[in-house]
Amino acid sequence: MNKLSIGIPTFNRRNRLNNQINRLLKQDLSEIEEILIIDNNSDYDVHNFINSFNSNKLRLVKNPINIGMSTNVQIPILECKTEWIW
Repeated sequence: MNKLSIGIPTFNRRNRLNNQINRLLKQDLSEIEEILIIDNNSDYDVHNFINSFNSNKLRLVKNPINIGMSTNVQIPILECKTEWIW
């Protein structure tokens, strides 16, 4: 198992998330276990959006309600599967 996860907290930033995921997927991800997207209950279908990338590196955690930015940026630390997160 790799030791690094990349965490991306997001809320209603589809275009920016799209750009960031595309940039990451073009990189060598052999040392990366997962790219963890923490969605703060955006108003679009984030699940289908993430699935459209067809990558086993992407993992989505969607909050059932908007928990606020400060709390949402902490969730990747709690949800990551690895020893380190960036």
